[in-house]
Order: sequence, then structure tokens, then C-alpha cells
Amino acid sequence: MTEILKGITSIILYFWWLFALIFVYFAWQNRRKTEFVERIETIVMEIKIPKTNDKGPTAAEMMFATLHGILKPKSELIRKVRFRNILALN
Repeated sequence: MTEILKGITSIILYFWWLFALIFVYFAWQNRRKTEFVERIETIVMEIKIPKTNDKGPTAAEMMFATLHGILKPKSELIRKVRFRNILALN
């Protein structure tokens, strides 16, 4: 049992710099992501409904569904554009 602990200790002592390097790399990546998110400008949109609203709640539901449908990840949009370009070339 003590030989196993000595072996583990010697591995840690020989390769501590590798563990530290990996830790520093992940800390650097986390800092870059945090700075990127902080630089993004956000806006809040307000929807004002008139008091004399003659449309029901289904119209608002359809509007929100349409707005949600617009929101797509960038990778999906790129994939669709490439697919359309391939179809157009054929």
C-alpha cells in the first residue's frame, strides 16, 4: 500500500508542472469567455399593448412563436445557406 502511495506521489512530483499548465490553460479559456460575454451589448425590448386591444391572446402567442422561430443558432444558419448554395449549383 505504501509503495502505491509513493508511486502516486512521485508521479505528482514529476508532473506537477503539467497539471499546473492544464489548470492555467482552462483558467485562461474561462477568462476569455467571460470577457467575450461582458462585451456583448444587450437590449431589452418592450411591447406596449394598446388599451383598446381587439385581438385575443392567440395573436400574441403567434407573434411570440414567430419571434422564437427567428432565433436560430449561427451554425444552423450557415448549414442552411451552404445547403441552399449546393442545391442552386446543381
